[in-house]
Amino acid sequence: MPAPLTIHWLLERFASAPGRAAFASADGEVTYGRLLEMVEAHTATLEAQGGGAGEVVAVVGDFSPAGFAFLLALAGRGATAIPLTRHSVIEIAAALAVSG
Repeated sequence: MPAPLTIHWLLERFASAPGRAAFASADGEVTYGRLLEMVEAHTATLEAQGGGAGEVVAVVGDFSPAGFAFLLALAGRGATAIPLTRHSVIEIAAALAVSG
């Protein structure tokens, strides 16, 4: 049976191709190496603030590389993330209420 895919496996894959493009937009390109740096920075902030395992976090953001990196950092710390955009049809309080 193959090993299950984990966030740590995904981050290892990012590290194996640091110069390759992970995101491309009109603003330019973000490499896997830069994305990994963002995940590590968010993870350090979460660790410093005691955030992570077992927490439910509503993330109001966008689909930017920084937003994606924050979601990966939350997942790596064992948190449950509820990604919302500024245009979500559900209010943050309602999202947290139904998430347990």
